[in-house]
Amino acid sequence: MFMEDPDYELVLLCSQQTQITALSISVSGDYIIVGDIMSSASLYRYEEYVIPASSGNRGNLQQSGSEAALAGQIRHRLVPVARDYSGVWTTAVASVPPPLAQNTARLYPNVIDAETGFLARQNATSYERAFRGALQERFVVADAYNNIIRMARAEDRAAGDGSGVDSERLYVEGRWHLGDMVNVVRQGSLVMDIPDPEFPGFVRPVLVYGTLHGAIGVIASVEDGRLGRVLDRLQINMAHLIPTPGLWDYGQWRGYSSDQRTSQAFGFLDGDLIEQFLDLSPETQQLVFSGGSTLLPSEAVAEAEHQMKSEFWASFSRVEAEGDVAVFSQMAVSDIGQREDVSLDYVVRLVESLTRLH
Repeated sequence: MFMEDPDYELVLLCSQQTQITALSISVSGDYIIVGDIMSSASLYRYEEYVIPASSGNRGNLQQSGSEAALAGQIRHRLVPVARDYSGVWTTAVASVPPPLAQNTARLYPNVIDAETGFLARQNATSYERAFRGALQERFVVADAYNNIIRMARAEDRAAGDGSGVDSERLYVEGRWHLGDMVNVVRQGSLVMDIPDPEFPGFVRPVLVYGTLHGAIGVIASVEDGRLGRVLDRLQINMAHLIPTPGLWDYGQWRGYSSDQRTSQAFGFLDGDLIEQFLDLSPETQQLVFSGGSTLLPSEAVAEAEHQMKSEFWASFSRVEAEGDVAVFSQMAVSDIGQREDVSLDYVVRLVESLTRLH
């Protein structure tokens, strides 16, 4: 770390030699996140300290005099705080701005398993204490395998309380396959951040990224737990009920994959997929919103219309045909209106608000 002196020259303040090949750096307050192509991401804290006055050592007057001369001077240092031990080949990093103060109560903290770094269900109370604060440091990390990872550091007060949380480790909150290598991520947005009157500040752009092939994308923060659940259910229904180009398996395409591990995508919402909801016909929107329940025989659906729908949806691999009726895996899709107590018009307006982010 350097500082410009009155003669417009850079003066070395402090340094830290724990990296191999650092490619990216991001600063958030006193915290510095460094992305290394070979040793993943590391978090440091910049500190200024004053050399305390020493009582001196009468057996060594020269040393005592040197200590006395340094007493009271300000020194600088970079303190290692936490790091990721998974060995991600990092190409870009960026700190995520904290949520707005008025949205903190609306967020539901992710429950992270201390051993695997994945989402967990047990011990939620301890992790809620660890990841609850608005001052919690969170970061977005891009790797050489075209993935995006969201990491976070637990607060120091959570360590040593028996919860298994390690404050010196960066925990994974989300993994997602983008399909293009990200080489730069910066805080900002492509449009003016004008809050939607119906969803004021609940979904706001925080990061802009650029890829190796020239694409530009936006990473937005959903700062309302209920809206996040609605969008997540819509994403799952879209992935299962709407055919993809070439009939590719959407979950396999967006799943995290590297030279060390593979896993399903989690912790991210696919804006491109969700916004395709607006391009569907009203009939298909109702089908996706209800989780395919309109395909089931009922008095309100004519037999001919029901047969046509069944043949259409049964032609895709993610739909299983049983007799004359196409049924869907209830483990994957859900009735959004029934589960979240929202209307189709509400979901349409919510998706329309996402289009204003870019």
